[in-house]
Amino acid sequence: MNQRNQVSGVERLGQNMAQHCRRGWNRFGRSGREYYQGPGIAQLDCQFGQSPPIVPIGKMHIEDQQRRHRARQACQPRRGQPKASAALTRSTSNPSSSSKRESCHLLMKPERAFIAERAVAQHDPILLRPGPSVGDLVPALARMSERMARTLRGALSPLLGGSEPQINPMKPMQTDYEDFCSEIPRLAANSLFNVGAAPFMVTIEGENVLRLLDRAFGGPGDTPSSLPKEFTLSAELLIGRVEQIIATCLALALGGSTGGAIRAVRREAAYANLQAMPGSTPVAGLTFNVLEQGRMPWAISLAFPIETLAQVFAHGETSTRPARPPRAPGSPTQPPFADLPIEVTAVLVDMQLPLATISTLEVGQILSVPIARSVPLIVGGKPCAHGSIGAIDDRVAIQISQLS
Repeated sequence: MNQRNQVSGVERLGQNMAQHCRRGWNRFGRSGREYYQGPGIAQLDCQFGQSPPIVPIGKMHIEDQQRRHRARQACQPRRGQPKASAALTRSTSNPSSSSKRESCHLLMKPERAFIAERAVAQHDPILLRPGPSVGDLVPALARMSERMARTLRGALSPLLGGSEPQINPMKPMQTDYEDFCSEIPRLAANSLFNVGAAPFMVTIEGENVLRLLDRAFGGPGDTPSSLPKEFTLSAELLIGRVEQIIATCLALALGGSTGGAIRAVRREAAYANLQAMPGSTPVAGLTFNVLEQGRMPWAISLAFPIETLAQVFAHGETSTRPARPPRAPGSPTQPPFADLPIEVTAVLVDMQLPLATISTLEVGQILSVPIARSVPLIVGGKPCAHGSIGAIDDRVAIQISQLS
């Protein structure tokens, strides 16, 4: 009896709330919704042009309790079924409310592990081919040296007075790093380079560096009687310029297949202080002989570790022909253009005669010739200057008075 009275009281409460919702309909405007929270949750959806429905909140409260009871029963494992780990969590939609909602979450564990049946991807054997062998790397380096020699000719010419030298690459020799360094003198320009992250070494004898430095300051290319222990600041600047030339020419010879920028890492006058790589590292030595007419030859030596060559030629050699490095326009005051002979014509007389006069010309006949005060100088069919006629040492001369 008490339970029935309680349910009836809840229903009356819901009816009163619905009546209040009808009275306050105008406050919501064209559409509105009113929510009430209590023992059960009732939602009164008011739409424009309709009266809000009456929802029996007490009935919803009973149905809500029944749903909770069924949920708790579902969390209990039944007989004959595999055990499952059940986690019962409690959550509240309103922390201030005394009623709390309970929900069950089943976390099932698999009875067996998942095993892959087969590999889906089938790679072509060509894609999985191994890298180039040592027997392929040394010939590839020899072919690359021919391309690098062509670019070095034009790149080194500004350091050698503008004339292109003859660059002869030697056949690469396979050795170790300690044997390669055994021929390096006490003073030399030893530079450590990186192709991406792979190292290699470049060395130039110190005597040859000092010869280049003397020529850069207008000297004949002599060296002092006793070599210094270290390079001067001007020599260091010259070595840095040579390093840039080598890095640029090597990148052009490789055709951009280096996988990274070629840059100089550090430089030492003594190779022992460079510590480029262990002495037992197998390397391929490459030497470029620089020949100039009337001067002593000098050399640029490079040591490529086999691992570096394997990374450089991992994707094969480039098939594109490297472009020549950009060169500044030639100066007419510098060889080879300075001694080039050009025909210059000075037009002293430019006159017209009748055909009858020309047809009756005789030996000893005198013609009056008007000579202009300004005589043009013609080069390549175009006037380049004007001047006045005079004489110097019984020879006709022209004094330039205007440039075209």
